[in-house]
Amino acid sequence: MLDVEGTPLQSYPLQVEQVLDADQVFLVNAILQAVATEGTAKALGARFGMDAGIAGKTGTTNDKRDSWFAGFTGNQLGVAWVGRDDNKSMGLSGSSGAVPVWSDYMAEVGVQPLTLPSSDRIEWLWIDRSTGLRADTGCADRVQLPFIVGSAPQAWSSCARGELSKPIEWLKGLIR
Repeated sequence: MLDVEGTPLQSYPLQVEQVLDADQVFLVNAILQAVATEGTAKALGARFGMDAGIAGKTGTTNDKRDSWFAGFTGNQLGVAWVGRDDNKSMGLSGSSGAVPVWSDYMAEVGVQPLTLPSSDRIEWLWIDRSTGLRADTGCADRVQLPFIVGSAPQAWSSCARGELSKPIEWLKGLIR
């Protein structure tokens, strides 16, 4: 709050301390961004563009009584909730109820793209959606996901194409 002259009425000193590993935070935020491009809030990617970097999470309570979306961009953070005071069902999910409300508000106030800081400890690998194992171009339903180096699955999906899906084995075959 400010007084009539614009001077803060109260001020509290901040002491910032990093308590979470930055690479783990990157992974969580990357997953939250996927919610807005290919998950339950994919309407946001369609509306604002896939490069907007919007991140968030939808939610729906039992019997669709409450619908919510909590999301953030490069310059905005907001939560939308849709529900009834009498706790009766609205019949709306997070994506059908709260996401449109959040989206309309953010379109009104304007959003800046969210770019996540990465490190050399993050690697992006192709993963077969059906098995969760590593994939290559032989796997039709694959997605590129981030991993902290050394934490990715080592096994390859059965849809992978043999020696081309395992670069080290393929290279060994060339060296005789």
